Formats: sequence, C-alpha cells, structure tokens
Amino acid sequence: MTVIRKTAEDWRVPPNFVDYEKTRADFDWSAVPDVCTGMGSGLCNIAYAAVDRHAEGPAASRTALRFVSASDWDGGQTIRDLSYAELGRLVARFTGVLRALGVHKGGRVYTLLGRSPELYVSILGALRNGSVVTPLFSAFGPEPIATRLNLGEAEVLITTRALYRKKVAGIRDTVPTLRHVLIVDDHGGESAGPGTINFWQWMDAATDGASIEPTTADDPALLHFTSGTTGTPKGAHSSTTLPRTPKPSVPPISRAPRYAGPVRMSR
Repeated sequence: MTVIRKTAEDWRVPPNFVDYEKTRADFDWSAVPDVCTGMGSGLCNIAYAAVDRHAEGPAASRTALRFVSASDWDGGQTIRDLSYAELGRLVARFTGVLRALGVHKGGRVYTLLGRSPELYVSILGALRNGSVVTPLFSAFGPEPIATRLNLGEAEVLITTRALYRKKVAGIRDTVPTLRHVLIVDDHGGESAGPGTINFWQWMDAATDGASIEPTTADDPALLHFTSGTTGTPKGAHSSTTLPRTPKPSVPPISRAPRYAGPVRMSR
C-alpha cells in the first residue's frame, strides 16, 4: 500500500484553519466582522446578514443561490441563478406577504418543502419579518407533521400541492392555530383545496420594500425538533444572532444556542 503524505507546503490554496490551539489562543471577538453594522447598535437580523447587506451593496449582481435540477426528458440539467439583488427583492416581498396576512414578529412560520427557491425565500422572508421559523422534513408522515405543528403553535405553513393533499389536508383540523397554508405550485391551475392560498399570487401582489424587523440576540429565530423516536419530540430554539462579546462562562470560539424543553413558546 502506498501512503501519500502531504504538508502545508503542498497545498495549492492554504486552508483557513490549520492550527486549532494557536487560533484559539489568538482569537479576539473584536476581529470578527460585524455583519449587521447597518442595523444599528445591538441589532441584527439573520436575513440582513445573509441577504440585505449584499443586495444593497457592491455584491448585488453576484450569484447568491444556484438551483440545478434534472428536469428534461433526456436528463439534461436546468439551472436557475438568483443574484443577491433578485433574492433580496423576493425575500422582502415575502416579508410583505406575511404582514398582509397578519403575521408579525414572533409568529410561527413552518415550511414543508424540498430545496426549491421558495424554501429559501420563505425562510429568509420570515426571519426578516422577525418570525420564528421551523423547516419540516418533507419525508415526515401526517402524524409527525401534526405533532410538530401543534407543539410550535404554527400559524403559517408553506408547502406544495402534493405534500398538502397527501400529508396535511387530513390532519389540518387537528391544528387549531394554523391560519394560513400557502401552496407554491398552484400556477393558475387546480387549487390544492379549500383553505389554501396561492404563494405566487400573493408574492406578485406584494409591494417591494417591506422594512426589516430589528431583532436582537434575545429574539427567537429558529425552532427545530428532535426526532421523537423515544417519545414526544422536543423543541430547540436558537436566537436571532450571536452577541459581539461572549459571556465569561462561554468558551471564546463558540457560543452554544439556548435550548428549551418540549416547546410551548410564550409570546
């Protein structure tokens, strides 16, 4: 057996992280770029850090997301690129859609989607609104979906026509907090069913320029659930952003998210 050994001098592009102990010893929070400078002191929103600051700056024309799908009859690939400017416009529009539906800061927004453009637009638009976001695994059956919708007191669900009919329609009456279901692929054809609304019709009707919700490190942003294999799934929520200066008890290179037990989040 031939063993190939390489040193740092053999790398064409040097890695960013080579010596853990040295990096840890030299680390200083003041050297970390503040990605939310434009929001004001103590404020940060994940959507601002991920999209808005680029959409409004020199990187506006750069590709933010690329979607590759094999949708042609001959297996050919279809590629769709979204620039930061395009993504920023769509994300802001979805923020406006949520507000038009009466969903504001702290509102619970769930997604049940594959990795489509609508997934990222929905999540980022909801975070931009100050909502609490829960992405659901699209392979879940109706019962696990209903359990998580009820535990998190879901107000909005974004999904596809097929997933709604197969996994949500039959359990919807068991989720009293669920007020709105947006269907992303109702393109003017047959509706997914009563009580659903067309995602893109609302997006097209929304105006550009919905303001971003100012959030702090104390505002919940994401709510995830454990698998529930040994009992009721437990919820874990993380806050909107990390503070610029960690508490003394927290290791200097990381900050663990705050966790809650079985979730019934207060408003």
